[in-house]
Amino acid sequence: MSAGYELIESAWRCFSRGDYDSGLKFVFEALELAYKKNDYVLRSQALVTLGNILHLAGRFDEALSAYLSALRIQERLAEKNPFFKTWVATTLNNLGILLSDLRRFEDARDKYERSLTIYEALLDSDPENTTYQSDVATTLNNLGILLSDLRRSEDARDKYERSLTIYEALLDSDPENTTYQSDVAMTLNNLGILLNNLGRFEDARDKYERSLAMREVLLESDPENTTYKSDVATTLNNLGTLLNGLEGFEDAKDRYERSQRMFEMLLNWRRFDNARKRYERSLKMYEVLLKSCPENTTYQSDVAMTLNNLGNLLNGLGRVEDAKDRYERSLKMYEVLLDSDPENITFQSRAASTTLRYWETVIEILDSTEIQDSLAEYRNASHRLAEKAEYFKKLGLIYESTLIKKLGIVSELKYNAKTIRLERAPEKRISGYNKCAEIASSLSKIESDREQIDKWSDMTQYYIGRALANESMINGLNQEKLKKAVETFKHAKNSCNKADTCYCIYDTLLPLTEMSNNKIDLPKFKRRLRKTIEKIGAKTASGRCLLKIEDILEQNEENADIDKIMTEFNNEMIRIEHHALRGLFKHVSDELSEYFKNPMEINVNFQNWSLTGEISKIEGTITIKTGDTVLWKGNVERNKKFSIQFEPQNPTENICFEHIEKPHIKRTIKLKCCEIIGDQMVYFLKRRIM
Repeated sequence: MSAGYELIESAWRCFSRGDYDSGLKFVFEALELAYKKNDYVLRSQALVTLGNILHLAGRFDEALSAYLSALRIQERLAEKNPFFKTWVATTLNNLGILLSDLRRFEDARDKYERSLTIYEALLDSDPENTTYQSDVATTLNNLGILLSDLRRSEDARDKYERSLTIYEALLDSDPENTTYQSDVAMTLNNLGILLNNLGRFEDARDKYERSLAMREVLLESDPENTTYKSDVATTLNNLGTLLNGLEGFEDAKDRYERSQRMFEMLLNWRRFDNARKRYERSLKMYEVLLKSCPENTTYQSDVAMTLNNLGNLLNGLGRVEDAKDRYERSLKMYEVLLDSDPENITFQSRAASTTLRYWETVIEILDSTEIQDSLAEYRNASHRLAEKAEYFKKLGLIYESTLIKKLGIVSELKYNAKTIRLERAPEKRISGYNKCAEIASSLSKIESDREQIDKWSDMTQYYIGRALANESMINGLNQEKLKKAVETFKHAKNSCNKADTCYCIYDTLLPLTEMSNNKIDLPKFKRRLRKTIEKIGAKTASGRCLLKIEDILEQNEENADIDKIMTEFNNEMIRIEHHALRGLFKHVSDELSEYFKNPMEINVNFQNWSLTGEISKIEGTITIKTGDTVLWKGNVERNKKFSIQFEPQNPTENICFEHIEKPHIKRTIKLKCCEIIGDQMVYFLKRRIM
């Protein structure tokens, strides 16, 4: 091997162990040697190697320059010697991959198709050449990935299937060849992703399972191979997600008998359990990979995402404590990722989503805990959530920040409402109810939905009514204050069920304030009391208390201590609070569920006077704005790549992404409108006519 090629080999060895600087040093030495010798072959190889290293290091613009320089040399070499056509095709394929990463999809497609044309011509000239067969299959697969990203699903499927046919033929001719095995498994996995996106879930499952079987065999043959570990983990994760998603398509129909419905429930549980096992195996793989390279952000992200997915699945199975543990571990991983890359908008949005998942489970667990044991935790949750809301607001995740804030306010409300249940003194209850009214009012101020604003406002009135009802019990029954409480409940009862219940009950009992003055028509009052008991239910806490009042009046109508009866009754009425809070949290819970279905992830860059990027994990109408200027408005179906002409006015621009339908997610991203040229960060502001 000549000195130049030894330098190239040394460069790759350095790069593979993470020593970028030494790797680049060897490449530049090889280039310098090629220039001295006027060796165009060595120069093209060194430039390709430089492009590969820069590409893998994320220095895309410099990699592009290196590849293009190599391509120009190789095309001149190929004009004189057809041997170099394979080099041209390979570099075109590498350029296709790089341009895809730069979101220059049409340019990428052009390079792939030119590469494919050369490889197919070579294969036509030598049909038995397995290298040419493999090159054609690889380029078809890459073209399939690109077309899939462009949402040209049928074209992508055609390329994948043609690629798979070639790879499977190669494997049939050499069944022990691990490269061919890996290529077949990779193409099956890619086909599975495409079919899953097309809604062909059983076909996707078949492809995933075939891919997984092959990848597991490869891993068994080489247990320390990190590529094989990553491949198995990826397919396990894909399969786990698909099996989890299938649960949503099993509709229980009324015409089925009970045994059939039970069978479907068991079937769904098995799917959940299968998905759980796949996620857990995937997680183990990713954790092994992360242990081998703790600073690798890709492995960190894979672990965090799989933990979150596993948490979602366990939550669906009712294993809330286990789900909370997985969310907590996922959050810690995202904290590490954000420490290393604070401006990564993907990490930011995923951390916000997992934060919401985690605290939702925390509050759900507290709801089923004894009051005395949960109070301090509710208070802690409300403080922590307020801090998190402020943190994500600063990052520009306005909708997520608002949801986190709502969770914190609900937790504070639950703390105060549950504290009231432990209080026996009316004076302390009054203070507690007024505090609850204040908290409910703060929720109405951050709500954007008109219907929900009205509900929170009615909830505020409900708590004010409860405070007034307790005030009416101090030092004997106060008719005026009880009347005021009844009026307050009446105004709130349209959207607050518990206010309606309180209005019904206290309005029924209001005539008792006249009993000491002998102004009450007892037979009429008893009939009204009976109707109220029938309406709210004799088995409810309030119903049982009304029955007790009815019984007392039956036994001793003249000597009944009405003040004592009403005080005891008010003590029992506190039990309504627990059920009121359930209804209160349901709205926030529904809002969270809607968000988890459509969390919206954004990737955006400024380059070549354009905003380029991708909006994913959401459906509906999206607007992209800067200030009051709408840059783009259109429909998104789970995934949308975009490229918008854009002339920045400032070095940093606020780009706002807003989902028009529910959930009304609004994400503002501070985008540096600059490009890296050499070692300099150059800002491009609005072009001016001189």
